[in-house]
Amino acid sequence: MNLLACLQENMEKEGVENITCINKRWEDIEFGADIEPHDVVIASHSLAMLDMQEALAKMDAAAKKYVYIFTFAGRWIDEGLWEKIHGETRPSLPDYIYLYNILHDMSIYANVEIWDSEYEQRYGS
Repeated sequence: MNLLACLQENMEKEGVENITCINKRWEDIEFGADIEPHDVVIASHSLAMLDMQEALAKMDAAAKKYVYIFTFAGRWIDEGLWEKIHGETRPSLPDYIYLYNILHDMSIYANVEIWDSEYEQRYGS
């Protein structure tokens, strides 16, 4: 189950009706047509944009109060598995510091909190 489906299932279980889910890329969002300003904007592990500054600016413009961005810090856990499957080193991906530096350049001084977490992925054989 993907994150959006999980959120929608939990919203239904809890009777939550004040959350709007917009399943679009930030680059494709049009203010006024797709979205109006919200109290909170959440972006979770969905930040593979060509123009990150534009996407972050849209998130900032869409939020009346807060933007919560969930991404990773440090190395990918599955780098060894990637190398065994693909026979090459995994391409380097930017982590949280890349976003933080862009936000800083935009005069947005973000609070950063790093949590240790584990993610278990099962694969069928």
